[in-house]
Amino acid sequence: SLASWREAAAVAGIVEEQRLPPPAENPPRPPVPAEAPPPQPKKGAVLGALLSDAPSPYCCQLDHQLMMDPVRSPYGHVFDRATLARELASRAGQCPLTGQTLSLEHCERLPDLRKQIQVWVRGHQNPGRRKPQLASAAMR
Repeated sequence: SLASWREAAAVAGIVEEQRLPPPAENPPRPPVPAEAPPPQPKKGAVLGALLSDAPSPYCCQLDHQLMMDPVRSPYGHVFDRATLARELASRAGQCPLTGQTLSLEHCERLPDLRKQIQVWVRGHQNPGRRKPQLASAAMR
C-alpha cells in the first residue's frame, strides 16, 4: 500500500515527510493598498464652491444656485433658465412660485445680469491668481 511504502521510504531516508509549519498565532494581514489620490474636482466644482459666497441677486429663486442664464418671469421672479425649464416641464407649465400659467417664451433673458454674474465669478474663482500678462504689457 502507499502508506506502507512511504513509511519504508521515510525510514530509509529516501523520501522526507513533508510537514507544514505550525499555524501562526497572528496570521499576516494582506497588504493595505496605498491611499488613492484625492478625486479631481468635477467640471463646475469651482462654481459650486462659490455658492456659499454668491450674492442673492445672482442666485435662482427656485434652487438658490448661482445662475448661468438668468431670466425674469412676467410675475417678476428671476430664475436660472435651465432650472425653470425643468420645473415647468414637471408642473405642466405652471410657475413654481405663483402657480400661474408660464412658459419660457414669456420670460425675458437678462444679459446684463448674466455679465455681472460672470464678472463676479471671475473675480472669486482664484482670488490670489492673476491672469498672465505678456512681457510687453507688464512693462507699460
